[in-house]
Amino acid sequence: MRQQTSNRSSRTQRTRLGKPLDAWSPRESAPAAPSWWNSALAQQAVIVTIGAVVFFTNLGSAALFDMDEALYATCAREMAQRGDWVVPWFNGQMFPDKPPLMYWLMMLGRAALGPTELAVRLHSALFGIATALATYHLGRLLFRREVGFWAGVIVSTSIVFTISARAATVDSALTFAITAAVLAFVAA
Repeated sequence: MRQQTSNRSSRTQRTRLGKPLDAWSPRESAPAAPSWWNSALAQQAVIVTIGAVVFFTNLGSAALFDMDEALYATCAREMAQRGDWVVPWFNGQMFPDKPPLMYWLMMLGRAALGPTELAVRLHSALFGIATALATYHLGRLLFRREVGFWAGVIVSTSIVFTISARAATVDSALTFAITAAVLAFVAA
C-alpha cells in the first residue's frame, strides 16, 4: 500500500505548465487554425498551387538537356509520324525499352501544344502534382490531415522529385503509380 502511494505522488509531481504529464497533449498548445484551413479542399488547393509553381515555372524554356529526354521525345515524334501508337520506334528501329504510355502522353502534348519542350514535359509535371496529392491523402489516412498537408508540401518541394517532375522521362509517372498503389492499399 505504501508503494502505491509513492507512485501516485511522484506522478502528480511531474508536470508541464501546471498539468500532469499524463494529461499533456501537444495539440492543446498549438494555436487555433483559421476556420477555412480546417477544410481538406483548402489544404489540397495549397498543395496544387505549390506544385504548379514549382513544376510549371519555366517548364518549356530550357532545351531538352538530358540524353533520355531527347531520346524519348524523338521516339514519340517518330511514333506520331508513322501513325503507330502501339510500337515505339527510334531511328527507324523498334524501341521496346519503355512502355508506350509516356510516348502517348508526349504525342498528345505535341498535338495540343505543338513540337515544344513544354509539350513533352507536361505529363511529368501533371503526374508530379498528382503524386503530391496522393501523398497528402496517404498522410491523412495514416495519421491526420496536418501530416498529409506537410507531406504533400515536402514532396512538391524536394529537389530530386522536382527534377523528375520537370523532365520528359517516365520517372514521375512511375512514382505516381507506386504512390497510388500504396494509397489504394491503405484506403482498402
